[in-house]
Amino acid sequence: MLQNTTLLNDRGFLALSGEACHTFLQGLVTCNIQALAHTPLLYGAHLTHQGRLLYDFFVFEHGSKLILDCHKKTLMDFAKSLHHYQMHFDITYEDLSAEFTALALKNTPKTAKELGPAYIFDDPRHPQLGQRAYLINKPNSAAHAPTQEYHQMRIKLGIPDVAYDCVPGKTILSELGLEFLGAVDYKKGCYLGQEMTARTYYRSPPKKRPIQFTYAPEYTLAHGATVKAGNLAIGQVFSTNQGQGIAVVRVQKAFSKTPLTVEGIKIKPKKPEWANYSVE
Repeated sequence: MLQNTTLLNDRGFLALSGEACHTFLQGLVTCNIQALAHTPLLYGAHLTHQGRLLYDFFVFEHGSKLILDCHKKTLMDFAKSLHHYQMHFDITYEDLSAEFTALALKNTPKTAKELGPAYIFDDPRHPQLGQRAYLINKPNSAAHAPTQEYHQMRIKLGIPDVAYDCVPGKTILSELGLEFLGAVDYKKGCYLGQEMTARTYYRSPPKKRPIQFTYAPEYTLAHGATVKAGNLAIGQVFSTNQGQGIAVVRVQKAFSKTPLTVEGIKIKPKKPEWANYSVE
């Protein structure tokens, strides 16, 4: 097994091509596609008109194509949502999940020579997430740690994944703290869902935010279970692993002196170190 390489087998790859594919995508996502000229891997999100989260993704260039690294189970729905706004743009969509494989590289940077034909980029969200590698072949799965090890790491860091840590179509981007993870360029100009995203950044921060929490590891907490401060419901549990978890909660209530519980099990909240929001 290669040291500190983790197979991300829950990722899919959607390719967009066409002369105007950069311009087309620019109006539909929160990151600045023009920044690919100097930043090889971007992280962003695709929202509803009302600014509710649908999908998050990474994007890089592969020849004349834009490759979107997205969650495998939502790839087709993501493509259909983009196609809905295509209008006069001549865009071609391809599912390249059979041609690319994603790896997470932790602590020990790798080179394309070590991994085979690959793109290797720093993860744009957080330094402790290391690198993301995109292999243009099918690796030996047994040579890499399983996907669950990657999710254990991101849960430990309190870093959310839209596919696992929100209610798609309802949660807003700032409730998941994605602006602190580089998902939004507030200077890029108009894009789908911009009004809500800008308003919650500049004028009225949301009451709910992502938190990390710990609990006794012998318990199992249900995904979507209610977080309570005393008898008051204040949010929901999402990803959990061996005594650590991510929840989206009303932060003023979460960091008051009232004990927090999930289905009667005590939890201890913590603000993620990367999250620049107030708990007061």
